[in-house]
Amino acid sequence: MSSNDEDFLDSDASETLAPGGGDRNVSQETLGPYGIVRVLGRGAMGIVYEAVDSHLDRTVAIKTLPTEFARDGDRISRFKREATLLASFSHPHIATVYSHEEIEGQHCLVMEYVEGQGLDEVISEGRLTSSEILQIALQVSTALEVAHNHGVVHRDLKPANIRLTSSFVVKVLDFGLAKNVRIGGSGSSVDQAAQTAAGQVLGTPSYMSPEQARGRTVDKRADLWAIGCILFEMLCGRRVFGGDNISDTLVNVLQQEPDWTLLPSEIPGPLVKILERCLQKDVDARLPDAGMIRIELEELINGKSTLTSASVIGPTIFQKSNYQKPVMLAVGLVAAMIGLLSGWLIQGGNSAERMNDKPLDVVRPFYASIELQAPVSLGTESKARYRTCFAVSPDGQTIVYSTGRRTDPMVVRKTDGFSHSTLPGTEGAHSPFFSPDNKQIAFVLGEKLCVVHVDGGNVRTLADAEEGSAGAWQDDGFIYYPTTEASTLWRISETGGTREELYATTWCGCNNPSGLSDGRLLFTRKGKSIHDDYSETVIFDPQDRSEVSLGLLGMRVRYCASGYLVYSRDGGLFARAFDLATTTLSGNEIMITSRVVSNGYSGSAHFDVAENGTIMFLEGQRMDEGYLAIVGSDGEVKERLENFPSGRFGRFELSPDERYLALARVAERDDIWIYDMLEKTIRKVTTEGFNYFPFWSPDGEEIYYGATMNNASGLYKMSVMGSQREKLFNVKGWYVKVAIGSSKETMLLESEFAITDVSGRTDMEDLKFENESVNWGPMISPDDQWVLFVSDRTGRYEIYVAPLPFVAENARQVSFDGGHHPTWSHDGKKIYYHYINKFFEVNVGEDIAEALPAPTELFEHEWVVVPGGNYKPFGTEGEFIAIEPVEANVPITTLKVIQNALPSLPEEN
Repeated sequence: MSSNDEDFLDSDASETLAPGGGDRNVSQETLGPYGIVRVLGRGAMGIVYEAVDSHLDRTVAIKTLPTEFARDGDRISRFKREATLLASFSHPHIATVYSHEEIEGQHCLVMEYVEGQGLDEVISEGRLTSSEILQIALQVSTALEVAHNHGVVHRDLKPANIRLTSSFVVKVLDFGLAKNVRIGGSGSSVDQAAQTAAGQVLGTPSYMSPEQARGRTVDKRADLWAIGCILFEMLCGRRVFGGDNISDTLVNVLQQEPDWTLLPSEIPGPLVKILERCLQKDVDARLPDAGMIRIELEELINGKSTLTSASVIGPTIFQKSNYQKPVMLAVGLVAAMIGLLSGWLIQGGNSAERMNDKPLDVVRPFYASIELQAPVSLGTESKARYRTCFAVSPDGQTIVYSTGRRTDPMVVRKTDGFSHSTLPGTEGAHSPFFSPDNKQIAFVLGEKLCVVHVDGGNVRTLADAEEGSAGAWQDDGFIYYPTTEASTLWRISETGGTREELYATTWCGCNNPSGLSDGRLLFTRKGKSIHDDYSETVIFDPQDRSEVSLGLLGMRVRYCASGYLVYSRDGGLFARAFDLATTTLSGNEIMITSRVVSNGYSGSAHFDVAENGTIMFLEGQRMDEGYLAIVGSDGEVKERLENFPSGRFGRFELSPDERYLALARVAERDDIWIYDMLEKTIRKVTTEGFNYFPFWSPDGEEIYYGATMNNASGLYKMSVMGSQREKLFNVKGWYVKVAIGSSKETMLLESEFAITDVSGRTDMEDLKFENESVNWGPMISPDDQWVLFVSDRTGRYEIYVAPLPFVAENARQVSFDGGHHPTWSHDGKKIYYHYINKFFEVNVGEDIAEALPAPTELFEHEWVVVPGGNYKPFGTEGEFIAIEPVEANVPITTLKVIQNALPSLPEEN
């Protein structure tokens, strides 16, 4: 091969080329519904175009498989595999795949078009500061952590496959060489290996791990080697392993050590250690997963790394020549000294100038873990899945937590010791919070607001809490807390008495209140999404009932006296500087961690903040994210819906012929999407408002759905193609849900957790939704004779069946140990429902008017539970459509602690 062999491989054999300058001389103007703008690149696996989607009016990147390969089954299979892998998960640092389509005889991958520059271009221009290098490495490692957790290994990670947008957001592209590696359940930190064909070498030589270069077994640690290569190149401006041709490059990868003398002398020891651990030729000596790199980079950015004491004089594991050792020692000593200067990595800039600066007196964060007496369960049966389960006292000296199990009491632990004590009488409690003097704990138990001393004793019941969440105990002697799905804010004296209503709004309008030191409250208010990630943060003054909006931040917002608001969003934990006197935010958002256990549907995020800024959290999964999948009659996943990325969903419904799946997808503004079960494509059909609860017309030609626009909620309908949108009527509540029988003449409406029969009614303007109990979830039988629904008339949600016309009082009870989300089998002979993590069947047969048989438990499940219904019967083999969690539910055994977590803010003059 010539000296240009390597450059040829880098550019031409790349599976998916990142959007770049492109060639506007294209041979065709359209590709199906897509208008071609230009050619972005040509590779061995096809052409990449910039195009405009005429349906959704958005710019996309389209990758095509060359026509001459269209009859090659292996290549087509590989192309489809890439589409399935990329569409199987969604992440802000991974380029999104929208669909895999066959257009005009060509196989096409329709992807997110990413504006910006390739990292290879940025490196060649030498424009990266130290802080930018760390942020790029952090975002790449975060993306790989998520991909690896989904069982996906990239195997061709390189700067050309990493793009930087104008807002400095990293996007990782080109998972074309990735292989699906389902992660085993052994709990090992190292995934099961991804097998490649014997002797097959895939990837780009300069970034190829030694095991990959040899054609051996490859797992996610090959990507960690590539991260080391990329980080080295960003720091030094040249590749760690190069050569005059491919053969020389592979020899250097296999036999040569990195030239550590090329590293800038001011690089801190912890960063050198990360490089050393990534670039181990022995795969077992390499860092085992991207999460460890991500954690080290986060701690390094924030001024603290567990690797600081491990290596402050540069690499020590590699065998070096006698010449290299003194050089590396000198480099390491310089690195250690420079690493002690606070702020270099955060601020970037000229290191020589910073050597002359006076060192800042900065208190660095301190990281620790507290082992829990009993692990916190995150299964469907656990309350910790839906409500926050622990709290930190204002002085940071005491924590209280529950396992989430309904039979377990809360546990108290002092942070300066190892002893635990349980609180009898608190079995099944959730949403705890402390009194200002740190001596008492308030919590919700059995829909009551209760209080107990931290040392135990009698549990006092203060008031009804209904479906409440955590509250705020203020210095004025009052406890402030929300009820009824967080739509009403109350206060009650800490000594008891009559509660006072302070604020009433629609659903989740005052979620997770917390206190400010001046007596005001913070809470979140849902707006255009069913998900709390996109809630508005509100400051509320109990004295004059005034409000100040801070816009969209996240959920479970907490204030600490060091001058920050701390909140959760997208599964991470963030902070932003906040001036209490002026109620203004300033500065950039600070990421504290990318993984905190959270559930956006209920607004729960498992973290808390002490007054001194100490932050504690449970590190783990997002419990509301999953894949739509087909599950068998035993509840086990059979297959995921093809070309459908993971996400957070609202209610979903199958069309009568089961060709289409209509669903609400969570975003800053929730929209209705339609997935084609045959063509394996997905498209958005709403373009404005907050849209939810889709339901098909009996002929499958129209979709009825609720929407909120201009602060008004109403029922709408549209054609299956997303056109001919029509507003039917307004409702006074925050939502409306429809259930339709075998004809449009049979119709029930639900709003404000009440159901009304509107069959045959034409005037809908003065509808009234009234009932003594909470009634929701109506489903009409196939013969239009009966309706299933949920009611809490016994004090617990149970399933009921009533004849049509619907009168709630005429219902008979179907379940007796709790029930949610009832529905009918296709023939109407069976009733399905679930409760917590158990799925039930009631075999009613031909005559439901007779005595109802007892429910039969079919299986237990861990499906993601979403508002409005989280499963649908599918096909004729007893299968269902349900949501498979992105991650398995692993009990949490430790509580993470960060002292001095946030940097000190400058004092005002």
